[in-house]
Amino acid sequence: MRFARSELLKSIASLAEKNQFQIVFYNESPGSLSNGGSGGRLLAANDINKEKASRFVKAIKPSGGTEHIPGLKMGLSYAPDVLFFLTDAAEPSLSESQLVEIQNRADRSSTTIHTIQFNRGPAPNDGTWIRELAERNRGTYRYIDISGLE
Repeated sequence: MRFARSELLKSIASLAEKNQFQIVFYNESPGSLSNGGSGGRLLAANDINKEKASRFVKAIKPSGGTEHIPGLKMGLSYAPDVLFFLTDAAEPSLSESQLVEIQNRADRSSTTIHTIQFNRGPAPNDGTWIRELAERNRGTYRYIDISGLE
């Protein structure tokens, strides 16, 4: 989580003011960065929103189980051009029907989904469903071994 948080903060800091963004964290249920009444919208990458994002990201504490679908659905509800999905890809895996459902939602908003899997050691499952998620949605899959980064 520490490495993912650091990389996310660097990415947010690098955004130009013309960019828009949103952040969704999830465990059993998703939660997003909001800007008052802006629920359901992407936020301008201005200094104020970047600072709010930084505070939001730093306050997140990992807890509970993992339910990928609600987080993906919330992320896609913003209709972004690109969605970066960062996870350890822990169980539960996505089923074929769930992969199709996410693909259909991504197609409706023309969203590309890139996936980044964090774990220790060699890729434990060669990406399987998380790689498939990226490939079905015009994205790329990347595995990061965090053993030497902690």
